[in-house]
Amino acid sequence: LIAQTNCDATYFGDKQGYWEYLCALPQPVSGDGWLLDESERDTRYRRRGLDFAADHPVRLITNAVPKRIGRLWGVYDPVGQLRADKLVEGRNFGLSVLGLVQYYTLLPMAVAGAVLLRRKGLPRLHLLAWPAIVTAVAALTMGTTRYRVPAEVALVLLAAVALEAILDLSRRSRRAASTPPVEHPAPKLP
Repeated sequence: LIAQTNCDATYFGDKQGYWEYLCALPQPVSGDGWLLDESERDTRYRRRGLDFAADHPVRLITNAVPKRIGRLWGVYDPVGQLRADKLVEGRNFGLSVLGLVQYYTLLPMAVAGAVLLRRKGLPRLHLLAWPAIVTAVAALTMGTTRYRVPAEVALVLLAAVALEAILDLSRRSRRAASTPPVEHPAPKLP
């Protein structure tokens, strides 16, 4: 994976922030032309990818990593990412579009839920850790929708906090509107 995510196509080409199968070619072979065993091939692939990253540190930091994170969170080429998910993972494109719309609806509510937890002084690290972890994984490897899945559980829980606050506010305002005002008799002056 390191060779397939650190190459011309993923730093400069049409697969920026993603991976490219062709970057693993040619396969590493021994001096006599035979394929190496998996452990030796993995060592060579890793070296190929790390060497490419070391040769392009500015492009890695300013382009590849931000686009990996952008792909993960659906802010860099989201439709292109859905097409890649269809091609590579066999996902239904229409359902993936629906999922992306649901995700875009969920995200602001999750942010609001995190803010509400902070304002109430309630713990949130256990929920915010998952988005941080998947972001780090994407930054180090590649951006893909499936890497976001563990964080989406936390996003749903954070969104539930915001939704509960909205429902609570709605209940209180209905109660206040249905309760007749209490009339206080005017005090008698001596």
